[in-house]
Amino acid sequence: MSRSGKIFTLVLVIYLFFTLGFKSYAKTEIDMALVDWDYSTPFIYDNTPKSVVLKNVPAVLNVSYSGNVGTEINTYEASAIFSYDSDLYELVNYDAKRYNHFSWQIKRGIYDTSLMSFNSMSFIEDGNPHYLQVTNLPPGLAVFYEGNGQSQPGIYEVTANFKGNEYYAPVSSKTAILTILRRRVYSTDGLFNVLSNDVGFHPNLVLNYEYLDLEQFASVDLTVAGSYREIKQAFSLNLRLDDNLQSFNHNIIVEVPIAEADLNNSDLVIYCYSGGYITIVDTDRREESLVFETRNFAEAYLIIGMRNTYTDNQIWKFLLILFIVLLFILGVIVWFRVYSLKKKNMR
Repeated sequence: MSRSGKIFTLVLVIYLFFTLGFKSYAKTEIDMALVDWDYSTPFIYDNTPKSVVLKNVPAVLNVSYSGNVGTEINTYEASAIFSYDSDLYELVNYDAKRYNHFSWQIKRGIYDTSLMSFNSMSFIEDGNPHYLQVTNLPPGLAVFYEGNGQSQPGIYEVTANFKGNEYYAPVSSKTAILTILRRRVYSTDGLFNVLSNDVGFHPNLVLNYEYLDLEQFASVDLTVAGSYREIKQAFSLNLRLDDNLQSFNHNIIVEVPIAEADLNNSDLVIYCYSGGYITIVDTDRREESLVFETRNFAEAYLIIGMRNTYTDNQIWKFLLILFIVLLFILGVIVWFRVYSLKKKNMR
């Protein structure tokens, strides 16, 4: 081969090496940017194995894991080692820390109770049991109550106990107050009582009453009540809770006993006494009681009725005079009979 031919061959070999040979042996880049752990939230413990693996792993990579499988409640650290043909491939966007020290967890399940509520409530007694209820109970959680379902007036503590999946964290018990309000409150001796149709009374409410001396009302002008009227009874009323005087924003129906001496008096009316003046109260008569409505108790209440026309002394005087008159008439009749007989005998 000539010298020029040798030079041409050498140049051709060098050209082919740097064009075809370099391209044939250049490493392929593998982008690891999308290769990440397939894990977002802790696993819920259920006594079965859990595992984490990488996602978006290119097919040319083989992955060996350690620390990526667990069963018990714990915090684990997983790592991944990649194997590949390093002569042909090159990893780019590779973060060794991300793949060698990945923390993941198995935790107890936690019920979402953020919307759950257990509220205290009040009911007016009606003879039926009343209940408190947990609202927005999360799925899978059951509730059992203690002290629920009350019908008698009182204040009751109700406990809601919860039971869920054994693998979930337990939910603490909750308490609320169930109040059964009274419709009617009696005085200690049961003589006076007050009734509310729409709004119940606190179960610890106390009704107090006191009969008042009629002499302190001797100067009260009764002309507004009409002629021949007199005060039969005077009393005061109040409602107290924990010794605190109570007032109300609604009408209360009050039932007052009638004194035995006035049971036959059909003309009894209750008057409200305040500041030295009386005003009539709309009164309903029952067999042995008077009933009226009020919003706030007055200074005193007066039962006013028709005054007796004759006192006991007047009746006795009348009977005595009647006896004397009858005795006089009888005497006249006897005298007349005796006189008639004498006159007849003289003939």
